[in-house]
Amino acid sequence: MTCLVADGMFGVADGAVRGGRPIGGYMYSPNADFSANNGKLNITLSMHATPEDVITVYIGSFSTDKAHVINVPESGIITESFEISGGTADDYIRFESKNLKKFFIRSITVAQGEPLENILLEDSFDKATSGTFDSPIERISADDYTEMPGWSVNSAIVAKGMFGTFDGMILGGRPYGGGTMVTPALGFAEGDATISFRLQSSKPSEDQITVYIGEYDEARAKVFDVPADGIIDETVTLSGAYDGATVHFESKNLKKFMLDDIKVYQTLAPGQKSYKKLESATVNGTSHTFTGLESGKTYGYSVRTDYLNFFGMTEEGAESAVMQVSATSGIECVPGISDSESPVVSVIYTDLAGRRIIEPAPGSVVIRTAVHADGSRSVSKQLVR
Repeated sequence: MTCLVADGMFGVADGAVRGGRPIGGYMYSPNADFSANNGKLNITLSMHATPEDVITVYIGSFSTDKAHVINVPESGIITESFEISGGTADDYIRFESKNLKKFFIRSITVAQGEPLENILLEDSFDKATSGTFDSPIERISADDYTEMPGWSVNSAIVAKGMFGTFDGMILGGRPYGGGTMVTPALGFAEGDATISFRLQSSKPSEDQITVYIGEYDEARAKVFDVPADGIIDETVTLSGAYDGATVHFESKNLKKFMLDDIKVYQTLAPGQKSYKKLESATVNGTSHTFTGLESGKTYGYSVRTDYLNFFGMTEEGAESAVMQVSATSGIECVPGISDSESPVVSVIYTDLAGRRIIEPAPGSVVIRTAVHADGSRSVSKQLVR
C-alpha cells in the first residue's frame, strides 16, 4: 500500500487502522517456492525503519514460533541475518511495522540450503624440491613461491614441502626480521573462520606459536606450546574475520618455524557471501565489461587507485568495497549489421576463444554470428538462457 522509493531503497509509507484493520505499514515479497530445506529460510536484510519501532518478519500466515522480531535501534539502521521457517511451494515473506510506521528495505537475500565449506586458502607447499628443515633454501620471494601472492614473510625460506621464516630479533624494542608469517588478504565473510595447519618449530619445548586473524587481540588469539618433537598440528576456529583480513603466525621468541601445510576456510550459512580475489586488471575509463562468468556463481570486483608520491614511487590507494557482478553484467552487442536488414539464413555460435559450439549451454557467454541472405554477417555477444 503506497509504495515509496528512495536512493537505493524500496519501502512503504505510514499506515493507519481503518474499520478495525491495518492499512499500510506492511509489505509482501513476491510469491516464490520456499519449500526446500524443510521450509527453512536464511534471510540477510538491510533496512531503514522508524527508530524504536518493531518490525516482524514471517512467511505466510502469522505464527509467533515462526516469526522473527526486529527491534529498531535509535539510528533506524537495521542489518541482520536470521532464519525463519514455515516456507511452502507457493508462499511470500511479510514485513510488518508494529506501529504501522514507514520503513524501507535497502537489500535482501533469501537463501535455502545446507551450510557450505568455503576454502579461501589451501597449500601443501610441495613446490620446493630440495632443502630440509635444518638446511632450507634461503632468500626466496614469498610472492614468487606461493600459489596465492601476497604473503608477508621476512627472511622467507623453503624446503621440500615447507615454507617458513628464519629467526628474528628485537631492535630498538621492536621485533625485526623473521619469526612471523602473514597470509595474503583473504575475502572472509564476517564472523568465524577455521585454520587447519601443520608447522615445525626450531625450538621444541621452548617456544610458543600465536595464531590470530586481523589486528591482534589477546582475547581472540590462540597460543600453542611447541611440543618435544617440534611439530604443531592443529585445527582452530577464530573469531573476528572480515573481508580483507589476514591470518598471522608468530613465534613468541621470534624463532624459525616452517609451515608444512595450511587450509583457511569458513562454513557459510545460506546467503552468506565471501570473495576470492583473482588477478588485478588495468581499466581505462569507467566502463567495466565482464566475460566468461558462470551462471549460478556470484562474482564481485573492487577498485583501487594507485598514485605517485612526492618521490615518484607508486603508492597503493584505498580499495573500494566489493561490488557484486551478475552473469549478465557487461553482456553487450558488438557493432554489426542488424538482423532486420536482411533475412538470416544461418547462425554460427562460437565460444570466447573462437571454438565452434553446436549447442550452447545455458548460462554460457557466446559469440553469435548471423549469416544473412545477402551474404553479410552480424555479430553479437550473448548470454545463453
